[in-house]
Amino acid sequence: MLSALEEPQEEPEASLYDQLGGGVAVKGVVDDFYRRVLSEPAMARFFDGVDMAKHRRKFLLFVTYALGGPDEYLQLAPEPWPQLYSAHERLILQYGLNETHFDAIKVLFATTLRDAGAPEHLIEQALAVVESTRRVLFPLDPAAQKAKEAKQAPAKCPHMRQLEEEAAAAAAAAGAAAGAAAAAGGCPHMRGSTGAAPSAAAAAAAGCPHMRQKLGL
Repeated sequence: MLSALEEPQEEPEASLYDQLGGGVAVKGVVDDFYRRVLSEPAMARFFDGVDMAKHRRKFLLFVTYALGGPDEYLQLAPEPWPQLYSAHERLILQYGLNETHFDAIKVLFATTLRDAGAPEHLIEQALAVVESTRRVLFPLDPAAQKAKEAKQAPAKCPHMRQLEEEAAAAAAAAGAAAGAAAAAGGCPHMRGSTGAAPSAAAAAAAGCPHMRQKLGL
């Protein structure tokens, strides 16, 4: 009697993963997506030397989790968002992976879903999931990113920095002095029709004996 008076329970809304067709359908999307990615030279270069079978399996677990399906991915990455960045860090810092590539990936993913027959409202939801990872991979604060890169770069000894600056200044001064000396000596290569002295490099390239001697050529 009591059960008859209870209000009917609403069925929980199906996850985006289930609405897209579940395991078989999502795997098909992932396989087709990577086929498209690897056909784009600008994208394919990021996968040089990568075991693609292993990578696809891992990505499939991630997509499954991100779309609300089974969470087996957490066994590989207990902290999925920080680990998502660390998995791409080398590509970002060393190989130039950037937001232009991210936008292209979104387009390819949307096209793949559309060609698989997914309705537009589900494609929009899936793209919102993809978009949620943008700032994980590419933080808004560029100063913080530069600071991180500087921290990773080997520190340059202040004494070496000073020596480099002094050497550059000395080289510039020597070039100017050599040019002035050759010009003062009346070298025809060093004096143009206007009476101005061309650069030391230009005079040397032209075969000026004074400049070749100064530069040790």
